[in-house]
Amino acid sequence: MGQVTGAQQRHGFDETTTLGAIETIVAYVQQHWAVPIVFFTCVRKHDANHGKLVQQLKVLQKKWHFTIIDLWQDPVIKAENRAQLLAMVDDAHPTRLGYRNIWTPIFRQQLTDVLRQSEP
Repeated sequence: MGQVTGAQQRHGFDETTTLGAIETIVAYVQQHWAVPIVFFTCVRKHDANHGKLVQQLKVLQKKWHFTIIDLWQDPVIKAENRAQLLAMVDDAHPTRLGYRNIWTPIFRQQLTDVLRQSEP
């Protein structure tokens, strides 16, 4: 997973780790383009390692000021997945029905909000 670097560090990340790769991507995007950055978390069943990664992503969010669409901790997503048993292939991958009925509406709304907030 790697480590979150200090608040002032803007280059030289350990790209062999997940967090270092995320920081590299965010730093590059912020340096080259004036665009919003959005990450989303997986739905996955409870997994301690994935939970730690989500926590560290939130730490990075404070440092780099990007948006997280947090499907992993979203109670609406969890309830919809339980109610629509054919919505998921497994604990991380939606079916066409899952995309249509659950994921796409959430992404559409949240990405629209992000883009509206980033307008000059």
